[in-house]
Amino acid sequence: MKRVLIFGNRLKELRTYKNLTQKQLAEIAGITPATISAYENNTKNPSMAIVKDIAQKCGVSMDWLCGVSAEYNNIETYSHIIEVLTSIAKKLSVDVEVCNQIDDAVNLRIKDTVMVAFAKEWVKIKNLYADGVIDNSLYQLWLEKQLKYYDCYIGETPDESITYNETGEGIDNMGRTHTKKG
Repeated sequence: MKRVLIFGNRLKELRTYKNLTQKQLAEIAGITPATISAYENNTKNPSMAIVKDIAQKCGVSMDWLCGVSAEYNNIETYSHIIEVLTSIAKKLSVDVEVCNQIDDAVNLRIKDTVMVAFAKEWVKIKNLYADGVIDNSLYQLWLEKQLKYYDCYIGETPDESITYNETGEGIDNMGRTHTKKG
């Protein structure tokens, strides 16, 4: 019973932290606002499938949501890292530079080739945004596409997440078609 009480409290904490109403969280989770209310008030128990779905869609670990862990985030994919980096940059006014030498500035230095590729594109789009060439809605649209594209596990490349059919054609996370090499 204690775990259920923790789940309800954590769910409400998560919803409040993300500035969501019960209705908004219900839409994200694909359940009713009444069900969210019942979970938060500890009058209904969620299935593990619902817990997993809420955790994935809200970017938290199931362990945290169920009270097994004190760790809030479950960073397993490049998409999760990008969400954290962009959130940090927004909250702390962080500038990201792709550079070859260290100078007096603080630089974010990443050796992971997938993250370096993202960072190079991010710098370009941030500069367009800072220069007023694009507005926030275009920046957010770009970011959503990047999160979808990079939604692969750390250590994989986005190309490894392409599902190919028997003819060797595949579609990546962004809906682009590919032909299998070799």
